[in-house]
Amino acid sequence: MPAFLRNPTRILAVFLCLFVIVNNFNNRIKNYITWDAFGYYLYLPQAFIAQDLTLKDDTFAKDLIKKYKSTGHIYQFDRIKNGNQPMKYTMGMALVYLPAFAVGHVAAKLSGAPADGMSAPYQTSVFIWNILISIIGILALRSFLVLWFSEGIAGLLLILLVFGTNYLAHISMGGQNVLSHNFLFTSYALVLLLSHRWHAQPSMRRAIPLAIISGLMILARPTEMVCLFIPILWGIHDKISLQAKLRMLGAQWRQLLVFAGILFLIGLPQFIYWKMVTGHWILAEYGGTSNEGFDWLSPNTINVLFSYRKGWFVYTPLMLLACLGLIPLYFRRPQLFWAVFIYFIVNLYLVSAWSFWWYSFCFSQRALIPCMAVLALGLGCLIEEAWSHFAVLKYALLALMLMLLGLNIFQTAQYGLGTISGDLMTKEYYWAVFGKLHVPAGAKEKLLVHTENPLQYRHLYTRKVIAYEGYESQPEQSLTDSLGKNHWKKCDPSHAFGPGLTTLFHSVTSTQHAVLRMSAKVRIFSPADSQKVAFVTHFQHSGKAYHYRAARPKAVVGEWQALSTEFTTLETRTPYDTLKMYVHYTGSDSIHVDDFKVEAYDRTTKKDK
Repeated sequence: MPAFLRNPTRILAVFLCLFVIVNNFNNRIKNYITWDAFGYYLYLPQAFIAQDLTLKDDTFAKDLIKKYKSTGHIYQFDRIKNGNQPMKYTMGMALVYLPAFAVGHVAAKLSGAPADGMSAPYQTSVFIWNILISIIGILALRSFLVLWFSEGIAGLLLILLVFGTNYLAHISMGGQNVLSHNFLFTSYALVLLLSHRWHAQPSMRRAIPLAIISGLMILARPTEMVCLFIPILWGIHDKISLQAKLRMLGAQWRQLLVFAGILFLIGLPQFIYWKMVTGHWILAEYGGTSNEGFDWLSPNTINVLFSYRKGWFVYTPLMLLACLGLIPLYFRRPQLFWAVFIYFIVNLYLVSAWSFWWYSFCFSQRALIPCMAVLALGLGCLIEEAWSHFAVLKYALLALMLMLLGLNIFQTAQYGLGTISGDLMTKEYYWAVFGKLHVPAGAKEKLLVHTENPLQYRHLYTRKVIAYEGYESQPEQSLTDSLGKNHWKKCDPSHAFGPGLTTLFHSVTSTQHAVLRMSAKVRIFSPADSQKVAFVTHFQHSGKAYHYRAARPKAVVGEWQALSTEFTTLETRTPYDTLKMYVHYTGSDSIHVDDFKVEAYDRTTKKDK
């Protein structure tokens, strides 16, 4: 029998790779470079085709968005005071995509397709390249696991990670493997393997690949600096092992300098880019607004792990067993425990501290996909511990894991069919669709927010007036007209702001969203002012505005008329962010404003969790 066939985990790994290939081709879509992936990728067409990384003139980028429907709204770059528009994301994933971009560019030139960075050859090249990244991850993880576990346990771990977790959805459905999480999962598998090899036999040829992978991870997502805990703490479990580690590092100081130098060189282009575009070496704000960011003192760890909206242990319960496996890992692999444990705890804190802890539209917690490669060690030790005791414990754990594997496959299918929402789940809706492939009648009203005509479920909302200004206490502004004596406010270029409301969002609603209706009576005197009355709404966090919206209803000349606008609030950074709603006159003549009112419709029951 060939040696290859005598190694069951190799056969299994090949099968899993074939599954990834087939499933990706069965779930092909037209456009892979969309939303966040478009933000990662935009460096490449801007640098090599438009030859403008400042985006001062964003015509090229916006033409791509319009032609290929790359995003529903532009958040991937944002204009700053000097007129430039820095990219929201760091350039790590752009470097990862670079080989695919190069192949796609050549293919576009040869085939006559538009060489614009986004046409079919580029999309296909990125699609195939990210399948290859998934394959490398599976093979690398298999190579690492067989170093620490038996063939049987290593094979079981591969099956559980691929089919029993949200990794399944993110490497095989709807092009989600082009996002950073697939690359980072593969990178952590490589970091584990390369850390093991370097510690077994330190050498420059082993240190350099580890540095390159680590540098790309950090450049792709700066919080992945936590990956350095793995090689730094590898092998340390007591005072003697710490002293031995320090001696080894001292003996290999040249390799450490090379390692640090590679990290610096990989990160240097990002700092140069920021300096060129913003005038500063570091772009302090993510996306240029206060809409997203780290809330260091109030991490959403409980929501990240247990909420029905996107709780990791709710939608990927197998990883609860992996976390419990950290206990037997401490006793069975003490040389690995502190590296795994400290990495996981710090990483969980960073993921939880991000203000949008549900990480947009996805299945389960996609931000925690990369750490599952590391937590495979905990799950493996839990299995070992059960296998070494009574048979009843062994078979009970095996039955539980197979049940959780089946649950994940079914829920992944639900997600693919749209039965499980990517970002609007609630406890009530979860149980309404549990065990069902299709959404039963009436269940959708249990979702968090309904951006398409939310008041179709009017019975779930209560209405209240949260602001009113009729100017009746200001007689000096009175006049007599066809309506009788009326008190009003005059707006002109020197007094452009009319009545308004300033309050905290939590005073408007205790739920995740509200439908707000702003109205006023307005009289204009110039045809040029027919759409110069703006009903403005925005939120502020730490004094900086986000979610800015200006509606301009059309008015007619000479008559008092009721104008209004209605919208559903978007996600706020915190419930304590400031909500501002006001009338803003942008014309050059004057207008009169009266009876300003803000009404709020909020859910009668809280459904945030």
